[in-house]
Amino acid sequence: MKKWQEMPYSVLDSDDSTAHRHVMLRLFGAVLPISYVWLLPLLASESIGFAHRCPTYPQCVQTGTSVSNYICTPSATGMMYACFFYPCLHAWFNVRALGAWNVEKLTVVTFQVLFNLFLMFPLIYVRHEHSAVVSLFALTGLGHFCIVESHCVQEMRKTVRVLIATAMASFLGVGCCAAIATIDKHWLPIHAPHLFYLFEATGLTSIVLLTLLWKGKEWQAHKTVKRSHTGEWYLRLAVTCVPVFYLCLLIPLSAPAIGFGHRCEGWPRCDLFGATLSDFIRTPEATGAMGAVFFYPCLHAWLNVHDAVRHSPIDLRAAKVTVVAFQATFGLNLGLANYSSYWVWRLPQAFFAVFAIAHLIIMLRLCHDTRRFHMWLCASCVTVTFTALLILTVVGHSNPTLLPEHAPYLYFVLEVIGYSVVAVAPAFFYVDEEALIARNRANGNSLS
Repeated sequence: MKKWQEMPYSVLDSDDSTAHRHVMLRLFGAVLPISYVWLLPLLASESIGFAHRCPTYPQCVQTGTSVSNYICTPSATGMMYACFFYPCLHAWFNVRALGAWNVEKLTVVTFQVLFNLFLMFPLIYVRHEHSAVVSLFALTGLGHFCIVESHCVQEMRKTVRVLIATAMASFLGVGCCAAIATIDKHWLPIHAPHLFYLFEATGLTSIVLLTLLWKGKEWQAHKTVKRSHTGEWYLRLAVTCVPVFYLCLLIPLSAPAIGFGHRCEGWPRCDLFGATLSDFIRTPEATGAMGAVFFYPCLHAWLNVHDAVRHSPIDLRAAKVTVVAFQATFGLNLGLANYSSYWVWRLPQAFFAVFAIAHLIIMLRLCHDTRRFHMWLCASCVTVTFTALLILTVVGHSNPTLLPEHAPYLYFVLEVIGYSVVAVAPAFFYVDEEALIARNRANGNSLS
């Protein structure tokens, strides 16, 4: 009987990422972002039109083609966020094993902020700002992996060093191309229009593989800094409120005088539903900002699941499946909602609503009693608002003029409420470890 009681902890607490199964899972997670980066030239073809294609392709600007140039559409920017979320998530998981607060965490935070700014500053609109962010992003990423390399387990260290060297060589090539373009802005577009892109794609590939193949040693106890749970909760709540402010500011940000967001012709009587979130973020910078402000809430949704499932094999699969589906449909919605007006490309939004409701209900069962009321409010609000949005979606397709003429802001207001609650909900979650352990023991007793 004791064996059954102890087994859940030993199984769930073992996270040997060097084991064959874990390495294969992480490699699978690397396939999507790497494939996306290398398929960008195909996605920019005139027959597909998903990514950006400059008018003089491939002789674009001073450096020829580049990842930055290819993702200068709302769809390509949104899909960039969707594909790179998993590697960024694992960068945080890797650092989480190295202590509570140290230089490794500071570098990964800076790295993530700069990656978000990379998505928010499209090359074709703010060239100099974008170039500065890309330079800082590359330097910070290389610095971060050089720092954490010393904490890597011995069996993975050789691979990590090869990938760091590859990333360094690639970003050095990017720097050399930029220097050549400064001296002669016509040489690269004419003689080597794809060279800059090749260096960028190789560097990003190396970064993705570094993130997913790195495995840290056990962190020394005396280097771990303990923090106040109350202080950490207030910090999490403050950061998860950033998406709320962004959503509320979308209307003024889309004004013609600012031009950060998008307004349809005849605004606010747009499309089938009036003003919508998808229409407001129909610019690369607005889509990039949407992904940037929601990264932290999505990260904490994953961290909450990671904390909960260590103690609960009963809810392990449901919690993981819903958070994966929730994240996947959120990213697909950013990448596909503005690609085409055909209704099929809007399906991820409907699935996102369903998985968000399901995930919050599942996490409500795992929440501590002191936070359960707050989680119940979040789950109830999301259920009501997203259900209303699904009903309005059916109404809009049934009667295309009803919402734009009589309630042009209703759809957007409900979206703001639903997405805002989804953003702040992870901050309220606190795992009820004692209840989950008791449930595990009861389950072990019944099995014995």
